[in-house]
This record gives sequence, C-alpha cells and structure tokens, in this order.
Amino acid sequence: MLKYLSLVVILFASQIESNLINESKLWSITCGSDTCSQSLSVCLFCYGERQCRQCLFNFNQECSACADDIFDKNNLENINGKDYLLCDSSDPLQVKICHIHCRSRNIAYGVCTKVQNIPVCECTADSGRTTTATTIVSTTKTTTWQDSTTTTITRTIPTVTTTATTSVSTTWPDSTTTTGTVPTITTTSTTGSFSSLNTFTTNLNPINPSNNYSLTGAINFKLTGDKTNRNVLLALPNGDLASGTSYGKIHIWNTKLGVLKRNLTNNYKTVWGLSLLSNGNLVSAYYETRVIQIWDLNRTDPLIKTFQIDENPLCLTTLPNDDLVSGFDLNFNIVIRDSTNGFVKQKLVGHVQNIFQVISLLNGYLASCSEDKTIKIWNLNLGSVVRNFYNGQSYANSLAFLNNGYLAGIVQGNAINVWNLEDGNLVRSFTGHTDRIFRLATLNDGNLASSSFDRTVKVWNTRNGSLMKTFVSHSHQVWYLSTLTNGYLASESFGEIFIWS
Repeated sequence: MLKYLSLVVILFASQIESNLINESKLWSITCGSDTCSQSLSVCLFCYGERQCRQCLFNFNQECSACADDIFDKNNLENINGKDYLLCDSSDPLQVKICHIHCRSRNIAYGVCTKVQNIPVCECTADSGRTTTATTIVSTTKTTTWQDSTTTTITRTIPTVTTTATTSVSTTWPDSTTTTGTVPTITTTSTTGSFSSLNTFTTNLNPINPSNNYSLTGAINFKLTGDKTNRNVLLALPNGDLASGTSYGKIHIWNTKLGVLKRNLTNNYKTVWGLSLLSNGNLVSAYYETRVIQIWDLNRTDPLIKTFQIDENPLCLTTLPNDDLVSGFDLNFNIVIRDSTNGFVKQKLVGHVQNIFQVISLLNGYLASCSEDKTIKIWNLNLGSVVRNFYNGQSYANSLAFLNNGYLAGIVQGNAINVWNLEDGNLVRSFTGHTDRIFRLATLNDGNLASSSFDRTVKVWNTRNGSLMKTFVSHSHQVWYLSTLTNGYLASESFGEIFIWS
C-alpha cells in the first residue's frame, strides 16, 4: 500500500511539473516546428541576445516569434527571488532553448536541472556541466567542378551533441550538403573570453624566423600588372608573387628576376581575393560571379577545383586547418567553408555591414574588421564574439597580427591603433598618413607597413611607435601590400607593382 501511495505521489508531482512547464512557456509552441528546431541547433554558439536573435531570424524569419518568446522575461519563473527559464532535461528542444537562453545572457552554458524540485534552466560557465541535444537535417547542393560537370549531393547531418566538458559536434544547415561525417569542433574554453591568451606573448615568432630582414627603401623591381584597377597581391612560399586582376587573370611573378613567370586564366572576372592552403595550393575568389577556385601551381594544368558560392568574397582568407573564410553573406555573417568540397561549415553572426578583412590569431581566435566601424575578436570554437573594438567615425579596411601578439588596425581612416588582445587596452597609435590607409602588413623584422591613398607606403616601429621610413615612388593611391619570403615588400597602385628591398 505504501509503495502504491509513493507511486501516486511521484506521478502527481510529475504531472504538476509538466503542467507548470507547458503553462509558462509560450516558446514550447513557437519553437516546436521542425524549422525552428533546426535553427536552434544552428545557433547554439551565438553570444549575446542581439546575435542570438539575429541568428535565429537569419535561418528562418518564421523563427522570430520563437526568439521573442525565448527572450521574453515574462516567461521566467521566480524561485526564491531569482528568475529561471523552466526546462525539462528529457526534452531535447528544451535543452537547446536553455542553452541559447544562457548564451543570450553572455553565459557559456545552459543546463537543465532542478531547483526546489522544479525543473529549471541554470546558466553556468562551469565546463563540468553537460547538455545534449539532437537534430537531423537534410539539404541539397549543386556543385560545379573543374570538368564542368554538375553533381547534386545529399547528406543527412548527424546528431548534434553539445558537451560542455570537451567536445562540441555541430554543423550549420544551409544550402550545402555532402556525404560523410561532419568534423567535431573541440573547445576547452569555459567562457567566451580570452581565458588562455597568455600564449599570445610567449609563443610567437617572426614570419620567417631565419630572416629578420629590414627594408632599406630601395626599389628592387617595378612590375606592370592590370592598370585598369587595383591588383590583389599574395606572396607565395617559393618567393614568387601572385597578383589578381580585374579581368580575371592571375599573374605569377618571379620577384628575383622581376619578370612575369606565368598566367592563370579562366572565364571569370575581377579577382577579389587570394589565399594559400597549407600544401601551397593557391585559392582565388571572384567577385562578380561568386566563385572560388583552387590551383596547384606545380601542375601544367593547375586548376583543380571550382566552387560556386553565394557570399561576397571580399574577406577571403585561409584558416590554420585549411578551412576558408569565403566571405560574408547578405546578412553580413562571416561564412566558413571546407576547402576540400566547398561546403559551408559555420557562420559567425555579429557584423551588420560589409566585412573587409578576416585574419587568424592563435588558439582558434579570429579578428575581423567591418564597415560597421567595429573590429571583432572571435572564438571560432564557440562561434562567438569575445571582444569589440570601436573605430569612432570611420571604418577599418585592414588588420595585422604583430609578432609581439598585439593587434594593429586602421582607425579614423588615416591612423593606426595597436591593442593588447589580453586586456583590450590601447597600446599606442601611429599617425602620419595624410589620406585613408588601405592595407597593413607585418614585416619580417616585426615592424609594420601601411599603404595609403596619399600615394605612400610607411614603415612603423612597432616597439616604440616611431615612423621609420616613407616610400614615395607610387604615382597613384597605394592599395595592396604583401611581405615576401626574403623580407622584401610588394606594394600595388593600379597595376604599378613595386618590390622594395
């Protein structure tokens, strides 16, 4: 009899608990569709309410009501003077909502637990707590390869598991699909902050440790590229220089002899970005046609892959794991693709206008600069912004990661700020240009070069902030810079390319 009464009490308590959750959570209705459940999986790494709202809305506008209900403080339950979101740990949907609710409050993890036997969502930075959620998504993608054949491939994205201790395995549903296992994203950070950035000042070496060459300011060679527009520059590992043109051709220059070595040609116009994979393959991005191509420069027929993309490839760069920051989409989210197949792996939500450059830092961090007048530091593993630098009245075109671990960025158009990434403090400012600065480049000796519309290239001492040299031979505004492996510097002004020794 006693056992029977105990069972009745347990079942009654469970029913009360279930009714309490259902009555007080409108999001159980608005977030319950398959589409919004998928959007919650996509947005597990958002940070801050604005970013989480935008992420849910970007995935599907119908999920804006879901976001409104998740972040509505009237839906919280007050227990002993503290407001909680109610959460049933046995329901994967509620587990995801709990996690995003906490991420919107700038807290790393959300865990469904109990307070006074009431099921609630507890926000914590404790990496020892664990949450799990699952979802399955199917999408399709049409991919065009070098041989111009079109292949439609379908995948089912595997279980999404969020484990606060070590590994987080997730994918970003979008218009791209593939067959196979999606790689695991691993994080050991307990919060969205710089918890392990002491290595920024201890583990850094110059770009070429064996050659700390300092520029003399002499012109070694003058090369002639595309005179109709600016030419994107990229130094190659063998000492050559690649320059992209507005008519789509990529020039490969022998910088030791000062001669054109090779042309890479195709049917696309306007090379918008150049980058390198770890195996030395060249990546090129084309603005008008939204195409990325990969070239093996050791082959006589060098073109090996072509990917059709949707984003603006202005901020193309290669990450340490050979993923590509392929650009930004219509919502100004940074898009990261797998360089082996071109499929989207992740999107970073936070900027609200065009993004000009993204660079890799250390330990999975990225820096980006935007027309929205911010410079953002991202924890790539968490997919979140961990620091913002504001640029006042002007936007930053370019960033440079210095050999001492500091970050340099353009501010107010014609000045350069240097920040300590560990504490976010301004270290020093460089002033001297009389017109807008377009590009920054770290030199092999650790100093910093800047190109400007005032037709000059300046070299700055990063240790004391002094102006060391000014190069004045360009006849037009100077656009791109690239540091060569021998320590020389290449600068570009409407196809007028100088190699400075």
